[in-house]
Amino acid sequence: MDREYKLDLEVRERHIRTFIDGELINETEDRIPVIEELYYSASIENSTGNIIIKVVNVQEKAVTTQLILEGIGVETLTGTIFEMSGYKPEDENSFDAPQLVVPKQRDFSYKLEDFLYEFPKQSITIFRLLC
Repeated sequence: MDREYKLDLEVRERHIRTFIDGELINETEDRIPVIEELYYSASIENSTGNIIIKVVNVQEKAVTTQLILEGIGVETLTGTIFEMSGYKPEDENSFDAPQLVVPKQRDFSYKLEDFLYEFPKQSITIFRLLC
């Protein structure tokens, strides 16, 4: 059981290989991540039937996009928008400043199932649609 292993890690640019006792064990490439304009998810809250849409803009610029909500069966979309924006990435709440970073909340109403929305730079936006 007292065996020594020879471990090697080989890195050439973005290509990585690992060896145990000279035998290739793993080989991979460290790919450059692709940064999307927006990251998003949508779900239905079972208890209320409300639609929850979450959108994150990691860009250094605002992004305007069209939200299309087909087949939800209402004439007017109403709900609440919660938004975290306008803060520096290093900003955080503390005991001295417990309200430094807080979401803004506002009601909204749209007559259509699709609408344009501008997501501020480096923001998190949550739509709670009442259904």
